[in-house]
Amino acid sequence: MPASELLLALFVANCAARSLSSLTVDKCIVGIHKGHQITDAPWYSAHLLSQAKKGARKLISVASWLGKNWPITLRH
Repeated sequence: MPASELLLALFVANCAARSLSSLTVDKCIVGIHKGHQITDAPWYSAHLLSQAKKGARKLISVASWLGKNWPITLRH
């Protein structure tokens, strides 16, 4: 701590590469931010992090945020 803006942007890009939903990524960033607030560490969040989050939203597949379907069985 503190996490640099570049480190946070790389974390977001890694989450997008693993196809985590944008909601999950946002919750992780909020959790990291809260950890910084609790420890009074400086929070470096500006243009680079916001651009990484926008890019991650475009990379995340539709399947990661759609509801799960019932499995196909032999009966089908």
